[in-house]
Amino acid sequence: MKLSEEEARQVVQEEHDAWTMLASTQEIIDQRRWVTTIQCVFEHRPTGVHYMFVWDRGSTECQDDYKPFEYGGDVTPVRVERKTITVEKWMPVEGG
Repeated sequence: MKLSEEEARQVVQEEHDAWTMLASTQEIIDQRRWVTTIQCVFEHRPTGVHYMFVWDRGSTECQDDYKPFEYGGDVTPVRVERKTITVEKWMPVEGG
């Protein structure tokens, strides 16, 4: 699926009727001086398919006019699905 810059911008700004943001999936994946990179999953309601979008937004009030996907051409979100993943992690031992 390809979207124009404007369509993709409407999706991530929650202004597109065909898409719903899964807010619990939104996360900051990079923080730089002037921009913050966001990753989030959206459901395309007509098809029920989920897609991940990655975009930058201005980090300070000086970048308020920064537009996601500006000058990038067409946007191709990544189709995603939910999967259970088992992770091993080192944890402190109680009492020890």
